[in-house]
Order: sequence, then C-alpha cells, then structure tokens
Amino acid sequence: MSKSKLFIFGILFVLLCAGIVSAVKPIQTNLNLDEGLGIRFPQLETLKTNTDYELNFHVFNISNGLPSFNYTSGGKLKTECWFHLYNNSGGHILNISINSMDETFDFDYTIDKSNFSKAGLYPYIIQCNSTFIGGFASGIFEVTDSGRDETTTNNGPLLVLIGSAAMLLFASFMIKDRLLELLFRTIGLLLTVFSINSAIYMGNFNVHLNGLLEISLVVLIYGILLFFVVYQVIVFIGEILERKRKKRMGEEDEGD
Repeated sequence: MSKSKLFIFGILFVLLCAGIVSAVKPIQTNLNLDEGLGIRFPQLETLKTNTDYELNFHVFNISNGLPSFNYTSGGKLKTECWFHLYNNSGGHILNISINSMDETFDFDYTIDKSNFSKAGLYPYIIQCNSTFIGGFASGIFEVTDSGRDETTTNNGPLLVLIGSAAMLLFASFMIKDRLLELLFRTIGLLLTVFSINSAIYMGNFNVHLNGLLEISLVVLIYGILLFFVVYQVIVFIGEILERKRKKRMGEEDEGD
C-alpha cells in the first residue's frame, strides 16, 4: 500500500471512530480543589424504571479531608444539603433538603419510584453548605426498563458495523482491480454513515451534544463522510460506464 493510500485510509478510519465513540457520562464536582466541601457517593448511574433509589453520599472538607455532619457538635459546623432532580426538558422533579444521616457519615434520602416512571435521562445536582464553605456534585441518571446501560448493551451490532466498514475500507486500498476497489470503498463509507446514524439513534450522543462545538464537530464529520460517499458513488458509476463504453468499442472494432 502506498503512503498516500495509507494516509487516506487513516483519515477515513479516524472519522469513523470519531463519529461513533461515546464518552462516559461525567460526574462534575467542585472545581476548586483547595477549599470547599467535597461530595462522594457510589456512582451507580443507570437505574431501573419504577424502582426506588436510595441515595447515600459523604460530605467532607476538601482542605483537610474531615467529614461534615448534619449537626453542630464539638466545634464541627452543621452541614445542610439539597438535592435537585430534573427531567430531560430541564423541569424540576424534586427540590428537597436532605438532613437525615444513616450510619455515621452517610447523608441519605430515598428517591421514590414515581420520579422514575419513564425511561430517559434525569440530570441531578447535590448542593451542600456549611457556615463558610460549600460544594456540589452534578451528573445524570440514566433510567432504563432493564436497569442496565442499554447504550453499552446494544453496542454489539454497532461494533460489527464499525469492523466491517474498517475492513472494507482497508481492503479497498489493497485490491488491484479498480472496479472492486471502488465498490469496497463505497460500501465501506456507506456502512460508516450507517454506523453514525445507528449511534445517534441508540443514544450515544444524548449527553454530549449540548454545546455548539460538539454539534458542529458531528455535523462536520457527517458532512465529510457524505461528501466521500457521493464522490465514490459518482466515480464508481463512472467506472462502470467507462468499462461498458470500452467493451462496446472493442466489440465494434472486432466487427470491423
């Protein structure tokens, strides 16, 4: 394979991977790491519909690591926490104060199953304040009918598509026959576009396509791939017509 063909294949493969890779839903906490309240809890992000969820979290002073409590005793300042839960349109579902503590260090609250009656994404914020400092944690609960991450579960067929597209694109640069080369490359690019469509349909982009930059990046990748597809289809059809023309001319020459 020539260096130029290897370079083109590399570009196409990067576009393929960039279009379908989804990142883990982030949990954001205090940006100031020197001072404030830290909030930590088991990062179970996929919940089951119509099921209660027991939220437990620890609150501690970032500067010295000491735990914070919901009472004032022995010089420890009282910490108050609030929990906000939203639906996927940004509307408030819950806005509650959490002051109860289970065990020694756990702030706890049981979120009623009625708040998770439908599958979807539920953003949340935990805000805690003491007299002089505060902190927050935010993230997204993914609620599914099975209680499993269905995006990851359903990625098997998507990975097959990606692998097939990559193999066809790679093979297209190894084949000597021009018509087969164009055929493999065209099918590979079509599978690439289909892979991106499948990733979007399966929800791989639900969390991250919130900003102009992310949306612009996907539109750019999609536009480049569509350009390659249209170009390859035109070249492929042109090659077929050219072969037919040469064959017809050869037959005419034999007739003469």
